Amino acid sequence: MEKVIAGRKIKLSNPNQVIIKLLDFYTDEDLERNEQKSAIDLFDMGYKKLSQEEYNEILSNIEKRLGDKPKDLSRAKKMMKSRMDFTHKPIDNLGDRAYWKWNDYGIELVVLTGKARFTILSKTNGEPEISLDHTIHFAKEILSKCEGKKWVFYSVLPDFL
Repeated sequence: MEKVIAGRKIKLSNPNQVIIKLLDFYTDEDLERNEQKSAIDLFDMGYKKLSQEEYNEILSNIEKRLGDKPKDLSRAKKMMKSRMDFTHKPIDNLGDRAYWKWNDYGIELVVLTGKARFTILSKTNGEPEISLDHTIHFAKEILSKCEGKKWVFYSVLPDFL
């Protein structure tokens, strides 16, 4: 099997792949900047498809707040429209919140636990349901390794580093 990455053909011996990426942490500044009350609310903002009722309520608030700023209002409306097109689906009982979607690569699973979030890209089979089961298993393994551990996030490197 060959895959083109950055314009170069790379031979892959096994089409099954699992990639863990984007371990990141929400900060209080992220919550404040995005006007969200919790990491779950901010995470949902990136993956949850809005209902029509949620869309109408948020759009009304945006129009009130940005009505005198046409450029900002236009940009906000485009972002809101894109949220209506989200294709991620929720997964219950995985971290504090999790969403997945099937794309050309395979499964993309995003997981939030506390203020930490990570993404797993996985294709272990050509079938979305089987690959999703495998990906959920990988995510549970990661979460079990983190259980009881304290995540420390430094916005500035500490003196001892």
